Amino acid sequence: KATVSVLNWAGQGGYRTVGTAAQMSKTATGKPRGEASELRDDLHNPSRAVQRQALRRVIASMTVGRDVSNLFNDVVALLTKGCSEDSKKLVYLYVIANAKVQQDKAVLLAGSFVKDAKCDSPLIRGLAIRTMSAVQVEKMADHFAGPLREALRDSDPYVRRCAATAVAKMFATNRQRMEDGGFLHHLQELLCDYNPTVIAAAICALNEIRNSSDVDRNSLDLGNRSGGMAVNDLLVTLGDANACNEWAQIYILEGLANYQCDSQEKAELICSRVMAKLQHGNAAVVLASVRILVNYIERWGKNGANEDTVKQYCAKIAPPLVSLVSGGTDVEIRYVALRNISLILNRYPDLLSAQTKVFFVKYNDPIYVKIEKLDILLQLVNHQNYRGILHEFNEYAQEVDVEFVRKAVRSIGVTAIKLEPAAEECAGVLSTLIKSRVNYVVQESIIVVRDVFRKYPGRYEGLIGLLCESLDTLDEPEAKAAMIWIIGEYAEKIENADDLLDDFLEAFEDETLEVQLSILTAIVKLFLKRPGETEELLQKVLKCASTSEDPDLRDRGYLYWRLLSIDPEAAWAAVIGEKAQKEGINEEKGSKMDPKLLGQLIEHVGTLASVYHKPPSTFVQNYFGKMPWDDDEDDVHEVEDEVITHQPGQEIVLRGADVPHAVWCTAEATHGMELRGRFVEHQGTLCIDVVLHNTTGNNVTGMFMQLDVNSFGLALAGGLAVPDPFTAGGQHQQVLPLACDPSKMDGQANQAIRVALKTSLGLGFGATTGSPAPLMCLAGQALEKPEFLEVWKGIEKEVQIQVQVPSEEVMDERMRRGLFHFVAKRSEAAADGTGALQHHYYYSANVIDGQPAGSVTTLEVAFNSMTPSACMVSIRAVNPQIVDIVKMHILAISAAQ
Repeated sequence: KATVSVLNWAGQGGYRTVGTAAQMSKTATGKPRGEASELRDDLHNPSRAVQRQALRRVIASMTVGRDVSNLFNDVVALLTKGCSEDSKKLVYLYVIANAKVQQDKAVLLAGSFVKDAKCDSPLIRGLAIRTMSAVQVEKMADHFAGPLREALRDSDPYVRRCAATAVAKMFATNRQRMEDGGFLHHLQELLCDYNPTVIAAAICALNEIRNSSDVDRNSLDLGNRSGGMAVNDLLVTLGDANACNEWAQIYILEGLANYQCDSQEKAELICSRVMAKLQHGNAAVVLASVRILVNYIERWGKNGANEDTVKQYCAKIAPPLVSLVSGGTDVEIRYVALRNISLILNRYPDLLSAQTKVFFVKYNDPIYVKIEKLDILLQLVNHQNYRGILHEFNEYAQEVDVEFVRKAVRSIGVTAIKLEPAAEECAGVLSTLIKSRVNYVVQESIIVVRDVFRKYPGRYEGLIGLLCESLDTLDEPEAKAAMIWIIGEYAEKIENADDLLDDFLEAFEDETLEVQLSILTAIVKLFLKRPGETEELLQKVLKCASTSEDPDLRDRGYLYWRLLSIDPEAAWAAVIGEKAQKEGINEEKGSKMDPKLLGQLIEHVGTLASVYHKPPSTFVQNYFGKMPWDDDEDDVHEVEDEVITHQPGQEIVLRGADVPHAVWCTAEATHGMELRGRFVEHQGTLCIDVVLHNTTGNNVTGMFMQLDVNSFGLALAGGLAVPDPFTAGGQHQQVLPLACDPSKMDGQANQAIRVALKTSLGLGFGATTGSPAPLMCLAGQALEKPEFLEVWKGIEKEVQIQVQVPSEEVMDERMRRGLFHFVAKRSEAAADGTGALQHHYYYSANVIDGQPAGSVTTLEVAFNSMTPSACMVSIRAVNPQIVDIVKMHILAISAAQ
């Protein structure tokens, strides 16, 4: 038979088809064969060259986004056929990419991976470790532990680097196995490795674990275990530019930024070694170095550091930041640098005050770079340089990009508000811009002038005439509202103010709420200043407002109506008085960041958080990252003397607020005063969230509430703040903190607490529903194993209770949810000789007992494999008086659905 050979495209990633003429004819006349079928045939071809070409085509298809997961069995079958090293690399790449969608099948390859982890080729060993870590299934961890432990001690740096990365991946899959196997300790030992890439991989893995889990921060710090020796090695490695590539330097610098120095001298040593990296050609290395210096200034600058040293570091930071902006770097890098500079300037405004020209906008800058430079110029403007910057703003306001022009005009206004000596010149520039008659420039200028008038009442009134000439061009709600405010504020100086406001009133129904409120207030001002000639206009606007469907507009209309009817002098004081003039002035609009947010972001210079200007927890899922020196103690103490009451619009974060209020005292039992409540926890303080409802139809006075002696030793730490008199039909909600004194427990183990409510109508009684015990465990972290053993062995008295549960997994989940922090688990043969297994779970908790940090409690939960629905709970508490509270919490947990 004649053989027809079709063009072989295998070498170029195309199709390879070899067949007879009859076969080709049949294919052409019958159903066409797909590429997947051809690839499958070539993967099973006995020729290794054909197999290798087929693998390359599979990888090429996978690279461009095609779904080739249906070839999983055919590809991995090559591992059992003794394929070459090159083909094995391609197979591993395929498995890594498709392990997520073929997890069950990938686990079946564990034997091949374990075998290849002992291969003579370090490349194959490393790929085997990488591939096993990519199969993120708990079952794989059982096969993976041994090879991973060997790989962490491998003689080849590539294998050790793969193993370091694999620890972080497997930690996310099976954390308990990684902790029990000591892999975190092995990972820290790699910090002293001689190879920079291995060190970088170890630091990267430690940072990933630290930021993505609630594992103890100190256990991953460079100052612990082998890490104490590692810092000097890291600094030496960092200084060897030939051995340490840019990625490795970035990871090492990130690790040093998270390192908690125990002395100022060590911190200064790190900073002195890092300074050389400020001259590096890679922007990421420069920003990572800046982060370390900023963190030093943040921590030690406030704790007695030498002022000259702080100034020296600030002076060192400025030039590299300027170079990132002014150099020939890519525009994206310049933008990242600008965002970081903006963040740093919020904390240190004088850092770059002498380099303002660097931030002048260039004609070819993208719009996002222009906007960022404007923001930075606003931060840098001061009494010495405002003239040059103001000239730049004037030039920018004449550009063609509308968004940029609006920003420039607003910047002129902010400069006037920020610097009083510059206000006169800013007003002159605004006057010039208004005369330009460019619609969007004029409208933005009106908004800015409104803010300037608020800041400096009675000045620059020459602008009013120019603004009134531009009324016909207004079509934006904010500009209309600003112009209406100006007319109302200066109604006595604008002769036709009533006609102007009447024109706006004609379209009242079609305007936005912002404009409607401005019209209402402006006409009221006009009436108070010129009452004789504007009464009809006032009646008209009050009628429109009082019949509006919008509650805000309607309420303000009624408010003004009643004020004007009852006390015009009070209306004058409220609407036109000095207090009303000063309200609403925004002195540095948009140029200052919230101090608390700034404190969080300044620790993350050079990261995405510094670009987004948002904390990592807002855009990184399951982010637990926290700097070692972070201390939230001040935030906790701020609320100690706070009156925790519910106000409209105020958000109070309460643990337990998902439980609805229950009736504690019925109206019949308390002479018509219904009390509903629930137990909640607010920033470490146990509270009751109560709602009182006066159903009597009469005013009630002299309200008093008290808790009876109870099993928890709880009493009210504050009184009711109910209005006196409490009007008929009124409701009052309040969060009342509770004081805990275990010495006053009644020893009855009763979950309910009696409540007494006294009013002018008499005394009534009721009882709480639900138990406060689940909320008496404070959030925190588990004790370390050595610390747990020390506490456990130091407490002789032990209380045991037996409870019924669905299974040990369910009990473990409920214990953790109830803020009993898991410490460890061990298994052993039961002592009764039945061959059963005894599983022991250990937990720790901080229980509220009247002290700020609570009292430490340790627990052991023991299960017998022969009776899995029952467990024995052993409790040992530092304060034995709280054992009953823990017992009631355990009983509530075991009885939960």
